[in-house]
Amino acid sequence: LMVLALIEFALQAFAVIVYEHPPGFAPAWLRGSPFFFCFSWGLGAAVADAYLSGKPLPLMRIHPLVWLVPGILTSTFPAYEFSFGFFALFTASIITRHLNKGVVEERRSYLGRVIRITGIYSYSIYLLHDPILRGVVLLYKWRFPGIENHPFLIFTAGATSWLVIFPLSALMYYWVEKPAIALGKRVLRAWPKQSTRQLEAGITSEIGRAHV
Repeated sequence: LMVLALIEFALQAFAVIVYEHPPGFAPAWLRGSPFFFCFSWGLGAAVADAYLSGKPLPLMRIHPLVWLVPGILTSTFPAYEFSFGFFALFTASIITRHLNKGVVEERRSYLGRVIRITGIYSYSIYLLHDPILRGVVLLYKWRFPGIENHPFLIFTAGATSWLVIFPLSALMYYWVEKPAIALGKRVLRAWPKQSTRQLEAGITSEIGRAHV
């Protein structure tokens, strides 16, 4: 995590120093690189891994406000690149403290069920949401000229894309993601056996050649 944090924040500092002079933006090859967010993405996986394996949870010694304050301060131009990482640290810290309280009770409320289902579909949502969001917003702009001049309206227009994103993500989860996960598990189970058989076959062949 320390190495990933160094890589992410170094790239973001490079983007701020070299490219973020108004009205410039860092090029897509930089801000679109997975290394630009490798720590922020890996942090959630680290929390989940520590929780499931019974290891000490990260970020317990630092109060969440330590991450929230710089996240807010860097959320405006020209240092907004840093805000994503700080907000990721803040979110992970809140989740870590919640998990550390003991067994997490399953919420039986409607909102709790919606949040749980959204979490299950989250990877499919992540993969699908961007083009759909952009397409829906463009549709609103075409249908209602000038809507982009009203931030609340354009936000509401973007939020309605959820009505398309959520059901498509559910279909992708059941038709693509779950079968892919099952296939991956079968491959992992078969891989050691296949490697062992290949090794045994190689040893047998070598012994046969030695006898000849």
